[in-house]
Amino acid sequence: MESNYQVLSLLFKYFGVSEYAKGANPTILAWIRKYFPKAKDDNDYSWCSIGLISILSENERFKQQILESRIDPMARSWLRLPSDVFEAQPGDIVILSRGTGLSGHVGVFLGENFNNKNQINLIGCNQSDSVSIASFDKSRILGVRRLI
Repeated sequence: MESNYQVLSLLFKYFGVSEYAKGANPTILAWIRKYFPKAKDDNDYSWCSIGLISILSENERFKQQILESRIDPMARSWLRLPSDVFEAQPGDIVILSRGTGLSGHVGVFLGENFNNKNQINLIGCNQSDSVSIASFDKSRILGVRRLI
C-alpha cells in the first residue's frame, strides 16, 4: 500500500494543472511531445494516459513497471500491468471504457462517490481538461491495476 500513497502524492503534486483557454500549457505540451513531437496544442490530444505516464515516471520504480508493461498513450494499455486487483484501494489505477470501440480513460482511484454508490471518484489527467477529480460510473470499469 505504500506504493499507492506514492502514486497519490505524485498526482496531487500536479493537481490543477490544466489546458489554457488560448495557447498550450507548456507542462502538458511537454508530456504530449514525448509521444507526438510535432504537437502544437495540448487540446488536440487525449492526454489522460500520457499525463499519468509522465507523472508516475518521476518514480523510478513506477517508470520501470510502465516501460516493462509497454504502457502507451492509449488508456487501455494500462490493462497490460500484471497486477490485477480484485478490490480497488486508493492509489490503484482504474481503466474505464469510453463509448464504443477501443477508446478509454484511465485515472487513479480515490474512493466510492459519497452521494452515488454507483460511481467512483478518480484523480486523473485530462478530466475537464485538467488534472482533477471526477466521478465515473462503476459500470465503465474495465480493470484495476496496482503499481508495486
